[in-house]
Amino acid sequence: MLTATSSVDDAALDHAGAAEILALRGVAFALTGRVEEAEAALTAARVRAYVSSSPPIEAECEYLTGLSAWVQNDYKAAKEYAEKALLVGLNVPQWYGDHVSSAVVSVENVHARALDMLGNVAALNEDYREQARYLTQAVELLERCTVGDIYAEAVILFSLSALVRDLDLPSVAAFLRERVDAIAWTQDLASFEFGIRRNLGWCEALHGNHVGALRAFRESADVAPSVLGRIAAIVDRSHLSREISEKTTAAEELDYALRLSERVNWSSIRGEEIFTLYELAQNVAARDAGRARQLFEKYVAVRRNLSPLLFGQRNRRLRASECFANATISKAEGDRQRATSLFDEAFVIWASIGYDWQAASAAAELAELTGEERYLAFAAAETEKRPNSWLARRLKALASRELCLN
Repeated sequence: MLTATSSVDDAALDHAGAAEILALRGVAFALTGRVEEAEAALTAARVRAYVSSSPPIEAECEYLTGLSAWVQNDYKAAKEYAEKALLVGLNVPQWYGDHVSSAVVSVENVHARALDMLGNVAALNEDYREQARYLTQAVELLERCTVGDIYAEAVILFSLSALVRDLDLPSVAAFLRERVDAIAWTQDLASFEFGIRRNLGWCEALHGNHVGALRAFRESADVAPSVLGRIAAIVDRSHLSREISEKTTAAEELDYALRLSERVNWSSIRGEEIFTLYELAQNVAARDAGRARQLFEKYVAVRRNLSPLLFGQRNRRLRASECFANATISKAEGDRQRATSLFDEAFVIWASIGYDWQAASAAAELAELTGEERYLAFAAAETEKRPNSWLARRLKALASRELCLN
């Protein structure tokens, strides 16, 4: 991007065109660590934008300045510029008259991306419900754009789907499902469609629509952009099938996932697809604790080679998921003390960030391992909200087991 923008003489352009080129150049400087040059280019961009009589260009320059700050880990400035971008264009008739901008990107589109940035800032503070609120607003704005931005919408829908799953937001899930079905998905957006449909599957499962959930997992496997995606979706089907006592289906799906996993060069994975490995290990544990441990250790080894920036050093959600998988394997190995410690760490993290149903799944495990009433009470309170879910089935099984023992 730096090469492309440097070859353009911004002095020969009108104010709007120069502002766009300077802003993009500023972000490129930021990405390459040239902070002073980034600030100079972005300042010049905002000046040209202010006199361009183009609300979209002005909003985009504010947003891109915020993006530059985000790249430099200045999250306070990123938030401030995203908020400034949202203020641009609110009074277009008053401030800009009847001027029609030549900008391709609409104000609504820029506002949607600014809302996404504010959502990311909220996520850094572990305020995930606020992030979901920002992302929902962003999708609603993109729906109103005259010129659509399917890539931006796909990114935002994917982020929102994960929050809808983890926070259990059924009304937002219904809205999300409508948008997903309305999009004409293309191959280059397959990874987003895959993730969204997978997340929506777990939303269905949480409220007892197990057939719908299994169908969603199959649909996500059908559009998976790689073998790793297919493995993840198949593991989902195996996991849910086991939870609802469809043992034959669970075993067949897990066998298939394991066969596919043998084709993968795990050490070559450089992105979030590596999470598939610990999910596979967790699901293998009940059948073969030794193999599950090997898979998990392979995950740990590969994970160590990846940049911590990829996952966010301040993101405790991954830690909780890793603890739960490791605890499940430790329990299968017969190490109750280690399993209890790891399940409890996952429980504390999930409960503290509002991931209540996930905390309840850890609490159910802890109730079984320790017999402590506080864990059972937490799990029971959450299952009351989802009486038809696989989680409720698990708790009923636990209660029946306790009754037999007493």
